[in-house]
Amino acid sequence: MYLCYVAGPYRGLTPAQVRKNIEAAESEAAYLWQNSFSVICPHKNTEGLERVIFDQDVFIEGDKVQVVRSDILILLDNWHLSVGSTKEKAAMDDAGGLVLHRSRAYDVKGVQGYLICDGVYSTDAVYLREGKTFLEANNKEYIHTRKQPLLIGAPDDLKPTSP
Repeated sequence: MYLCYVAGPYRGLTPAQVRKNIEAAESEAAYLWQNSFSVICPHKNTEGLERVIFDQDVFIEGDKVQVVRSDILILLDNWHLSVGSTKEKAAMDDAGGLVLHRSRAYDVKGVQGYLICDGVYSTDAVYLREGKTFLEANNKEYIHTRKQPLLIGAPDDLKPTSP
C-alpha cells in the first residue's frame, strides 16, 4: 500500500475559507482511502489546533517530516498560494518522491485525474485507483518512488471504446 500526503491551503481570510480548505483536503483523502492508498491529511490531523498552538511553524516542520516519509505528494488546487504547501513540495522534490497535482480537467468516468508535477506544470495524466497508478500516456511504463516503482497502465474501463 502506498502512502499519500495531501497538500493544499489550510489557512484562509475567514473561518468559512478555512472550513472550505479542510473539506477539500478531506474529500481528496477520502477518495484516496477508498482506492486503497494510505493517506496523511494534515488538514484533519491539526484541525483547530491553531487555537491552542500559536507557533504555526511547528506544523510546517512536522508536515515536512511526514511528506518525506510518503510515497506520493498530492497537490490540491491553489497549493502554490500556501506557504506550507510550497515547503512540503520542496521537501518532496528534495527527497525525490512522486509529486502529483490534482486536476479535475482529467477526471474520467468518476476516476480522479492528476498531473505529474515535474516543475510547476506537466501534461501527463495519471489516475490513482485500487492502490495503483494508471498513466494516460503510453510512452512510460513506470513512475518511480523511492521505495519501488508504481506500475503504470491504462485500466480497461478507462480505455476508449471502439465504434
